[in-house]
Amino acid sequence: MIDLDLTALALAFAAGGLAGAVYLGLLWRSVSRLADKSRPVMALLSGMVLRLALLLAAFHLLMNGEPLRLAAALAGFLAMRIAVTRVVGRNRPAPHPVIEPAGG
Repeated sequence: MIDLDLTALALAFAAGGLAGAVYLGLLWRSVSRLADKSRPVMALLSGMVLRLALLLAAFHLLMNGEPLRLAAALAGFLAMRIAVTRVVGRNRPAPHPVIEPAGG
């Protein structure tokens, strides 16, 4: 039988959300500084490897050998991703319409 410790699951969910906030913050920082880099592709790839390594390490520590904790941490990460995407999406200007040439 699976022993549900709701406190541990709630903490894993919150920690997954925190991991998501850190991941998305580092992604934002990485992308916003690409124009200043002499080798932007290398900067983007190295940033991706660093973010993934930190995220996987956080999930491994949060899991502590229990799949339900991992599921709660992933749910927290996804909840943070959805929340940040909605907040940032609201603050973006509307895209300009594409005008196609006539007679084309």
